[in-house]
Amino acid sequence: TACVDIVPGTSPVENFDANGRGSVPSCFMVGNVSSRYDMNAMPMTTTAFAHSGSLSLQFRSQVSGTTITNGAYAITPRINIDDINKLHISLWGCVGDPGYATVNYARSLIVGVITDPFNISTFVPVDTLNLGIEWRPYDVNFANYDGDDYGGKGQYVMFMSDFNLDNVAFIDDITFSLQKDCYTSVEIGKVTDNSVDVIVKGTAPYQVVYSDKMLSEEELGSMKPIDIEKGNSTTIGNLNSNTDYYVYARSTCAEAWS
Repeated sequence: TACVDIVPGTSPVENFDANGRGSVPSCFMVGNVSSRYDMNAMPMTTTAFAHSGSLSLQFRSQVSGTTITNGAYAITPRINIDDINKLHISLWGCVGDPGYATVNYARSLIVGVITDPFNISTFVPVDTLNLGIEWRPYDVNFANYDGDDYGGKGQYVMFMSDFNLDNVAFIDDITFSLQKDCYTSVEIGKVTDNSVDVIVKGTAPYQVVYSDKMLSEEELGSMKPIDIEKGNSTTIGNLNSNTDYYVYARSTCAEAWS
């Protein structure tokens, strides 16, 4: 079957169930920056964990040991949209096993846009998903994507595992749609020993929550948020140095946290 473009709002949910175990998702392009020709280092479908059906897409990258396989990536078919900034995707992600959720693992996945699928230097990150053990929903908006360093603007979404730590990640049930009227994206600004500036973009006003651990949806619902009524930034102070923190934000018109 010939590959066709993804049409936001029309194309079906990508749940990877049309592919057999240990295969490349149909019409996706996969690779690995460090081990370009090692199939074991590339994202593949797996039955180990699945949000729906029986398969998901697994990313595995390794920066320690004798075999370096950092930089695993998967590129979607072309997105048929007049302006990539209007794209919105929702998906489910996790690390699946408590052993992959320790401080020795990155527990993350980068999402962005690539202009030329055969030229990795045209990839521009848009968001980084902080993954938990269990499946969680994630939303990615592309309103802040400004194109690559060569002046091009891509129409392919790329998922990448490229960190300073080993990493294992699973994604499933990707939905491509047009950006909603209510959306949120988060950026980290100035960082000091005990504070951080959080910049939120999207549909104001906003709420921000932070913690020194990953929070479940239930935990997020019980936290008292920082309200941003005016502007789009806030400074979180009184933080402990040399400590990892997780920042969540949302527009008050939305239910999901970014």
